[in-house]
Amino acid sequence: MNVLKAQDLRLLEQRLPMFPWFVEQYIQHKLVDLSPSTLLEYTRDFENFFGWIIHEGISPALSIDQIELADLEQLQIIDIQAPSTA
Repeated sequence: MNVLKAQDLRLLEQRLPMFPWFVEQYIQHKLVDLSPSTLLEYTRDFENFFGWIIHEGISPALSIDQIELADLEQLQIIDIQAPSTA
């Protein structure tokens, strides 16, 4: 593993605790097929998406790691298209 990938793997491992269990599980599963650099970028996308879900009040969670899978299961197109409420 090259130096950049090793560094990204360390960063990825440091970031994982900030996410819900299902994101951690997904990332761990994908480590077999995808590079740590790619997965690190995925976590940045997850962070932005989950931050938006909290900001818009779609989830009652106070932090990203508290988001429940049910919050995502109940997400509807109207939630995405609605103007910002915050």
